[in-house]
Amino acid sequence: MVLSAVVAAESLAATDLTKQSNEAHALYSQGHYAAAEQAYMHLSKAADPNSELYLQSQYYLAACKFQLNAPDAMQALTACVNNYGYAPMAHHAHFMLAQLYVDKKRYKQALQHLSQCDIKN
Repeated sequence: MVLSAVVAAESLAATDLTKQSNEAHALYSQGHYAAAEQAYMHLSKAADPNSELYLQSQYYLAACKFQLNAPDAMQALTACVNNYGYAPMAHHAHFMLAQLYVDKKRYKQALQHLSQCDIKN
């Protein structure tokens, strides 16, 4: 009986995180980057650091910072490519980093990040 209660609680928690993820993604897709940033920040604190959901929340958190021109966008995107370079969304993070470097007229670094982009994705 106790085991089934634990399983039910874990299932509810996973469903809640999935719902929060869907809501955060809807905010991002609609261009509500500040609200999405807050939602992804909350989600990253609640998700298991070894989960796909955590990885996605870290990427979208960095992407929100990029969209908002936050001063720490470059740092957040760099952390994404360093920590999750194997993930498909790392290509997008490299592309955003390249854009930031172009804006700073640091073309060599921009080219380094563009070379990491998979143009098919």
